[in-house]
This record gives sequence, structure tokens and C-alpha cells, in this order.
Amino acid sequence: MFLLPEWAPGIHPLLIHFPLVLPFAAVAADLLALVPARRQIGRRAATLLYAASALAALAAYLSGRAAADGVILPAAADLLLGAHAEWARRAVWFLGVYAVLRLVREWRGHRVVDLPLSAAGVLGLFLLVQTGERGAQLVYQHGVGVAAVSRDGARAHLHDDHAALDAETSGGREGQEEHE
Repeated sequence: MFLLPEWAPGIHPLLIHFPLVLPFAAVAADLLALVPARRQIGRRAATLLYAASALAALAAYLSGRAAADGVILPAAADLLLGAHAEWARRAVWFLGVYAVLRLVREWRGHRVVDLPLSAAGVLGLFLLVQTGERGAQLVYQHGVGVAAVSRDGARAHLHDDHAALDAETSGGREGQEEHE
């Protein structure tokens, strides 16, 4: 079993950055492959980075599914979570199929840079940006998976107990007004 840090609500937040960064590196490697002296290394690096992207996206998707099963969402975030999961599913499928195509092409020894195939990698970036946008909204607009710290230092997960936090926050404001 994977031992998570005490502060981590789950493994999903720790995994999501890999599928966001690796495809950008792969596109950069594809651009490097346009330079004749760097064609082979750029093409191979891009192919390996896309394969790593597909695996990282799958791990993030699966961990996200597990995380979604364990959270209590505010009503306003429920549809957003569904959209986030749908964009993530699309990204996983695209990156998986795309990585297989790239690996087969590399395995067969194609030496030329296939611009349409390389350009298609940008679609993976689009899918990941859409997924990340919705995930960021879940965290930063709805507080899903984050912990609030009260004045006494106690932590409460925002998605676990909104009512307790609201009561604590309003109590804190009243107490603050009394001291002014």
C-alpha cells in the first residue's frame, strides 16, 4: 500500500501534474525533431514522452475515480465533477491510442517526421487543458479535497463538513467584531 503524507487527501492531487506536463514536453520534442540534426532523438523522445503521458493520464484518471467516490460534493459541484471526469476519460483514450500509434510507427522504423501525426499531439494538450480547467474549478471554486485551518489550528476538509465550517467562520467573525 502506498503511504500518503498526512496532509494529502488522496493520491489524485499528487498524480495529476504528470499528465499535464509530459505532453507539453512531448510536443517540444516533436518540434525538436523538425531540426534535421536532431530528428531521430526528437522523434524518439516525443514517442516515449507520449507513452509516459498515456500511462500517467490513466493513473490520474483511476485515482480521480477513486477520489470521487470518497468525497461529499456541494450540489453546485456535482455536474462539474461529471464534466471533469468526462474530459479526463477522453484525454486518457486519446493519449492511449495516440501513444500506441506513435510506438508502432517508431517500432516500424519510420525515419521521417510525420507533421500531421505530430500535430495531432496538440489535441491531447487541448483535452488535458479542458480536464485541468474543470479540476481546478472543483478545487479553487468549490473547495473539493482541500482542508481549511481554523483559528485554533484544527483542520477540516471542506467537502466533508460545510455546515461546521460555516458555523465556525460566522462565529469567528462575530468574535472579531466584539474585539473591535
